[in-house]
Amino acid sequence: MARALLAEADGDLTTAVEILAVWLDPRIVGMRMRALRRAEVLPELVRLALAAGDRITAQAVAATVEADAQGRSRGQPDHEGRRLPRDGRGRSGTLMAAADHFDRRGRSPEAAFALQEAAVRLAMRGDLPAARAAFDRAVSIYEDLGAVLDLRRVQARLRPYGIRSGSRAAHRRAATGWEALTATERAIAALVGEGRSNPDIAARLLVSPRTVETHVAHILTKLQVRSRLDIAREVTRHETASPAGEVGPATAPGR
Repeated sequence: MARALLAEADGDLTTAVEILAVWLDPRIVGMRMRALRRAEVLPELVRLALAAGDRITAQAVAATVEADAQGRSRGQPDHEGRRLPRDGRGRSGTLMAAADHFDRRGRSPEAAFALQEAAVRLAMRGDLPAARAAFDRAVSIYEDLGAVLDLRRVQARLRPYGIRSGSRAAHRRAATGWEALTATERAIAALVGEGRSNPDIAARLLVSPRTVETHVAHILTKLQVRSRLDIAREVTRHETASPAGEVGPATAPGR
């Protein structure tokens, strides 16, 4: 994996794909530990293959994943590799469900990877608010992990859609007030200002209602207010003060 990532960093995607393609060897199926390890490697391989324009390898990865999943369903249970149901929002919704699953299990790198891929697909679909929310979560995890290469990659992939992130230093300096809010919190505050409920916001941003509830609690604390109506008033005040009339992630030095 390290050699493949170094090759990618050097701009040699073809070599990166060739290095990881050994994990498509069908003999791995009968080796439980290697099969489990393959489940961790294949997402990176398909990402690299698609980036390199190698659809044949990407399709081979998809076929291998399906075969491995069928093998598990025939009596080889693997709780980390189980399929996640689609939720009616297509691949991005499935990726967000995967991110929440990994997040609950404390598997931060996998959660960030799923968030990164969801952000790209949401941006391609034109749903920029949801893409920014997924992007902000991925950036926050990568920064906490010190994963510089992953951080640069997700920033480069989302930059063409006008989605950028700044340093978190500004948020460290501001503990309270509007400037203390992260980009995701500003997006949620704006939706609260529209009168949306937590379930409505969760559906909009492709996250769980519990996640939205946590964000709203943080917003209330940082703004030092007591109710959703108070949040709406703060949003209105900053919309009026902003030259562009924007209070969402696009104007914040988000996480």
